[in-house]
Amino acid sequence: MGMFFPDNREYNENVRQTGFNRYKQLLSVRFGQWWKVNLLTLAGFVPLTAGIVYAIGVSSILVLFPCSILGGMIAGPFLAGLYDAVLRGLRDDPKPWWDCWKRS
Repeated sequence: MGMFFPDNREYNENVRQTGFNRYKQLLSVRFGQWWKVNLLTLAGFVPLTAGIVYAIGVSSILVLFPCSILGGMIAGPFLAGLYDAVLRGLRDDPKPWWDCWKRS
């Protein structure tokens, strides 16, 4: 993170920071976990994307509505899991991301 801002000499990774230093601290600690839950969420949106692409391909709005409803029913819990895992990470929840995602 020192590319845009000079490194702060008083920055300590083990102490809870505030402001922009807190952002740097969270990214250094939770980036891998948030990346995994993001990829899982993208996988949950594949049925919605496939249904919309198919409906556009056949040019039928009668196909678009059921595909969107069913795809949204599948994608919704994945998106809720992403929100829950990220927000729990912001609150310094000690549980692993997978447990947080399953609980949501």
